[in-house]
Amino acid sequence: MSREVFRASLLFLLPACFAGIPDAAGFPGGESFFLVYIESNTGGGSGGHLALGLGDAVYHFQQHEDGFFRLKREGWKHFRKVYNDLENRPMYLAVTDAPGDGLKLLQARLDSRLLAQDRNFLNLEILAGNLKFLESVRSGSGSLAVQGLGLFDRRGSIVSAGMKRLKDMAVARFGSRFIESELQDVDAEIAALNPYVMDMPGLPVNDMDLVPLVHSGAGRFEELFALKQAIQVLDGLAPVRPDALMDAGSMPGCFRTRLALFGRRLEQSILSLLGSGRPGRGSALLVEMARYQAVKKSLKAGHLLVLDPFPECCCRVSQAVLMHDRESMERLRGDLASRLGKAMAGYCSNLEPLDEMAYNTLENLAARFVELRRGLDHGMPVRILDDRGVPCRKDSVDFDLPAAPVPAGIMEEARHALLAYRGRLRQIYGYNLLTENCVTELARELEFVAGNIDFPPGKAVARFTPATGGSFVPFRFFQCWVSSVHVRRVLYLPSFRQRKLLEMYRNENPVLVYAREFNTITSSVYRPGPADTSFLFFTDDALPPARPLLGAMNIGWGILNAASGILTMPVDRAARFRQGLWGMIYSLPELAFCNIRKGSFAWTGTGN
Repeated sequence: MSREVFRASLLFLLPACFAGIPDAAGFPGGESFFLVYIESNTGGGSGGHLALGLGDAVYHFQQHEDGFFRLKREGWKHFRKVYNDLENRPMYLAVTDAPGDGLKLLQARLDSRLLAQDRNFLNLEILAGNLKFLESVRSGSGSLAVQGLGLFDRRGSIVSAGMKRLKDMAVARFGSRFIESELQDVDAEIAALNPYVMDMPGLPVNDMDLVPLVHSGAGRFEELFALKQAIQVLDGLAPVRPDALMDAGSMPGCFRTRLALFGRRLEQSILSLLGSGRPGRGSALLVEMARYQAVKKSLKAGHLLVLDPFPECCCRVSQAVLMHDRESMERLRGDLASRLGKAMAGYCSNLEPLDEMAYNTLENLAARFVELRRGLDHGMPVRILDDRGVPCRKDSVDFDLPAAPVPAGIMEEARHALLAYRGRLRQIYGYNLLTENCVTELARELEFVAGNIDFPPGKAVARFTPATGGSFVPFRFFQCWVSSVHVRRVLYLPSFRQRKLLEMYRNENPVLVYAREFNTITSSVYRPGPADTSFLFFTDDALPPARPLLGAMNIGWGILNAASGILTMPVDRAARFRQGLWGMIYSLPELAFCNIRKGSFAWTGTGN
């Protein structure tokens, strides 16, 4: 099983992991920030990792599946849960004072870089959509996929009582001819639109350059077309599709009251969207109208029914991976159910109203619970989400082709614009092991800020620049930072397994604990998983002189697994062979007294 698949399975678990991590365990505050060094483990973390903590946020750089190397911002609890617990990697935090406005300057710069990054990739998406639209027109197909439209059953004879109420409210507020007038206005604007024009800004100069948003006739056409579909869905009283709803079970009576209030807030929000001229409101209207129906159905059934927030292209965790550790997955299901119940009960006592952001959080929690329950009970792969999802199911609709054909050369211009922009982003967001990695990018940000704030006298800023010899390696840069600037203190956060062992050593016979826990066969803490390579002995907590011997035995264990994997290739698609082979590779550093592999966990609970 590849590390990427394991990482995907972690992402499914994350929403259930945000509670139970004490901030006091290495979460500094005040006028300081903290540099985070994360020790190595197998897969993408074999060289260690570096991040920067500011307040309750952590900034770090990661390579994405599309090959781009991007800045990412995460909550501290989320970040620590993934790396320190699930990936079982120890952390070191260098708490550093930032005199004056240093913290604000650093955070403003990183947030500005994130804003520019998001704009660049949104422009890339717009350019790709523009080319796809032109190709559709050129081929004569004339079909558009409208986001949110797939949530509705537009072809059946059943009408929705909730949609009828919305339509009656719209007519009462805007007049009896409102829907007819809106459709006529949209059709007139589409007819007058030139879908082939494109306002192409210059290419971004660097990662801080906030270029203007790309505007195109095709993009405006898609916005108007989505708005037309939303108004027609309202006019036709289309019900939400049954398979777009996920039943999370019963809900307490007090929460039903809060949900009813939220339904009334949705009514006003939908009416406001209908009366506004906001760009892109078509898809927003579709999602809100589907959500409104989910709320009304929940109130009627007494069960929490939420829209399916999983995108069509999301990754999936196979049934084999789920069943490998059925006990942990059942514990996760129970924990998700408990958290969902507590969340609903919490809204009952919370004085703040249930708004769309809070409902979306609840929607995601409920959907993940239902998805895992479905996978465990019915033997189905489980879909996963990287972040909070918004219901976005698409449906394709044919449209009338523009009267004017695609002008000569416009296709080539659109293709050239897309390739040029993507090529420029490859230059800006490219990854290089030595010159463009998680260390060098953070170092450049720190170097910039250090040049604009006054560190205590005698601390040489130049010593932690990316040009420093060997400083592109995470642990080397961390050492350089600690020795170069005013670090108030260095905190060590043991990995999940280390914390469990420390607890056992305090309460049991240390010799018996070590004899039981130093190997993967008798360990009560660790259970070998499909994402980990084959190994027999832990060497991260072994004395360095013992590592070569244990490493040699781990290599032998890997050879045995690889050899037996040859026989099982037709059944497991060489999974065991690969685990054995990689087990040998990750054991080699142990012969030189070094440790990379530490094992990982599919689930660690929420109170550890």
